Amino acid sequence: MKALAAALAKVLANRSIRHAQVGWFIAIAAQWAYLVAVLVYAYDVGGVVAAGLASTVRMLPAALAAPFTTMLADRLPPRLVLLAVHAGRALAVGLVALVIAAGLPAAVVFVAVAVALEGLIATLHRPTTMALLPALARSPEELIAANATTSSGEAIGVLVGPAIGGALLAGGGVSCR
Repeated sequence: MKALAAALAKVLANRSIRHAQVGWFIAIAAQWAYLVAVLVYAYDVGGVVAAGLASTVRMLPAALAAPFTTMLADRLPPRLVLLAVHAGRALAVGLVALVIAAGLPAAVVFVAVAVALEGLIATLHRPTTMALLPALARSPEELIAANATTSSGEAIGVLVGPAIGGALLAGGGVSCR
């Protein structure tokens, strides 16, 4: 715990790394909140089979294209890629939310999950963030600290995101019909 506190202090001292880490954490938490919402919706309209289908249509484009899309992390400026990743994922999640809120049939929601390509866009997040951190670090120790806090931030985001998604669903429910 002492080592993590020391790493966090180093990261917080570097404004650029601090911003990258906050963006990382928020994106991870938002991704998991979105997944909870989509899977709860899918389960509500079709049970386990529909939840599996929702997961598959979200991840299939990513699984097929990831080897090619991740090359972009090395070929384009990382800051621009991250900006595009966050904007693209926000638009994708917004599209799916609008389709669900409009009360469209489940088949249309699943198509929206697939064509919104949130999962595919997400494949750029990790490699781009990892490629950016060495450029932001002022010392090897700072880079090590950034890597440690990236892992911790992801773990916390994986915990916090579903909790937020679940709380929002508990408060507002799922608009399925």
